[in-house]
Amino acid sequence: MTETSSLFTVRLPLVAPLSRLDAERRLALVTSAEDAVRLLAIYLRPHAEYLACFVVKDDAVGGRFGVGHGPSSERVAGTRLRLGRASQDGMAASLSQALGRPVGARPLLLPVRVAGELALYMYADRSVVPFERDEITRLGAFAASVGTHLARLAMRGLPGEFDVQDELEMTPQPSFFGVTRSRQEGPLPSVVVDVTVEYTNLVHILCSGIDPAGAAETALVRAGKDALAALFAVFPGPLVADVSSDLLELPRASECSPILRALARQRRVALESTLRELTGPDRERQFWAAHLLGELPYLESIPDLIDRLKGTDLPMRRAAIRALAAVGTMNTAATVEVLRTHLVPGVPGRQRRPIVEALAAMRSKPIVPILLELLLDADARVARCAGRGLVEATGRSFGSDRSAWDTWWATHRGRSRIEWLMEAVTANESESRRRLVLTELAALSGIDWDAKGPIDGPALADLQAKLKSWWKEQSSSIEVRG
Repeated sequence: MTETSSLFTVRLPLVAPLSRLDAERRLALVTSAEDAVRLLAIYLRPHAEYLACFVVKDDAVGGRFGVGHGPSSERVAGTRLRLGRASQDGMAASLSQALGRPVGARPLLLPVRVAGELALYMYADRSVVPFERDEITRLGAFAASVGTHLARLAMRGLPGEFDVQDELEMTPQPSFFGVTRSRQEGPLPSVVVDVTVEYTNLVHILCSGIDPAGAAETALVRAGKDALAALFAVFPGPLVADVSSDLLELPRASECSPILRALARQRRVALESTLRELTGPDRERQFWAAHLLGELPYLESIPDLIDRLKGTDLPMRRAAIRALAAVGTMNTAATVEVLRTHLVPGVPGRQRRPIVEALAAMRSKPIVPILLELLLDADARVARCAGRGLVEATGRSFGSDRSAWDTWWATHRGRSRIEWLMEAVTANESESRRRLVLTELAALSGIDWDAKGPIDGPALADLQAKLKSWWKEQSSSIEVRG
């Protein structure tokens, strides 16, 4: 669903708040006071459950329109208060009371001044999450920009009508009160919760960055399947800076957007919908579904992920490879068995290569015999992939020397992969290779070490002693995957 204005040629998204930069750009195109106020309302709407506009005339304020879960524009239009000497906070409280807002409402009153004179107030309120100082500053700054623009238009007064109701009626907004209230005037028969709107509101809070305590995200995760439609309506959600679907390397999906993080926390509940996105027509959604499956490591995703390996989209293939590796880490034997069926004779090398990469990315003991078989494959690129995978899995580097690898495997197949890596630290390997091994061991063990420091002498001996002590404790209490 999108929101449009007869003034703007750009369609305004409902998923996330209009950015300050976009709002300022649109403001520069505005040629009437009515449209300036409309834009201000659209900019403010995602931050509040309810908005109302009051025009200042003489020593009183008169209502013009209301938007959101609260009094209708008709009721707002009949609201008039004298300014008197009340402070801005006092005026906000008075307006809140006059509008019949809930006791827990936390009002915010933003003044709009034209050529130095107070022209109107934008009233906003919400509960549970108070307006923060930085947020108030941002909202107030744009309200000031609107006032400056009105002055440029030489508008000391405002038109008689503000036709914003149609523009904003369907705009999703945070339901900070936990219920969706009827817009009808008069007593309500009961409190009715519109579940669909409620989850849409929570998603909007999550996307807008006004959920510092994580309450909205937690509520969506706890809602389980009921919240999936609202979450996938905005999938993959607002991405963090410097992240895109064109990159070969990315942070975890849960670090790329709040929507992906919430879905990752839902675990198996989100699996079916994620797989649907993976096989859907939209490449962007396909990519982020593949990336998300790296944190939803279930066997059911393997067939669809393998299908994503067959295309020419390199970032997509890399995302699918990472996801398959994650599935393999959690379900090693079953994943290896499935992937192995795609390496049988007759399968073209271009189709086998990404399968080998996925196996190699698992860095597990069961992949070693398969990679050894592929080390002398007729397809040179398959053989190179297998060789790189052996180095990553074992920490050793014997190149394409199958005899050396067979000898090593014969003496090490009965030991755990952790022991392979600990041995590789002191083996006759390059310093760069040993550093990579130490980095992985440090991550697995939680032992701190200076990645830029020396890796020999006393420093290395001390690190090895710590690793041996850690592994002695762990090997007796954890299941070694190899």
